[in-house]
Amino acid sequence: MNNVHKEPHFAGAVIEVFENSILVNANEEEEVRKNSDLFYVSLDTELTGGWNDFMSGDEVTVFFDGAIAETYPAQIDRVYAIVLTSQSKLDDWIDIDGVEVLHILDGQSTEWTITDNKQTDDLYTWFVNLSLIKQHFKDSENPGNSVGGEIFVFTLLQSNNDRISFMYGKYGSDEFYIIYYNEWYKVNNPSDPFNA
Repeated sequence: MNNVHKEPHFAGAVIEVFENSILVNANEEEEVRKNSDLFYVSLDTELTGGWNDFMSGDEVTVFFDGAIAETYPAQIDRVYAIVLTSQSKLDDWIDIDGVEVLHILDGQSTEWTITDNKQTDDLYTWFVNLSLIKQHFKDSENPGNSVGGEIFVFTLLQSNNDRISFMYGKYGSDEFYIIYYNEWYKVNNPSDPFNA
């Protein structure tokens, strides 16, 4: 790792996770933005033993050989290492005792708690596979205020009594959003979290 820092690299955010690659949105100030803003980055890294359980929204630094395939999104095949530079969202799903769910549809709310391990795993799988783009909204544009909107609020119940919540909802006719750590993300591939 000491030597790999001398290799070409760029920082960005994971947009989508695939079986053998991740889609990374390079940060605005990065030199690689002259080639593209989006990059498919191979998960077959030459340095083994690193972090490989990426999730949408994770911030990473990609070390590679400098070669970029001129497609769109661009493609980087020879990857030395992918370094996670933010706290992994995976940590929040470890040792949870259950998930509280608040569902609001047309102003009517229903609440229940998921304790079944399979349902929790299905929800986790759904969350991992979301493709998220960070969006900023005013409080007045919260989808919970929209007429005819539908919202799920998920609260992870952790064994250390911490509670972490995020909201997934329909805003308007066909747009879906998620709140995580009080930040807004637009969801590109929405699906029903309970039919994963």
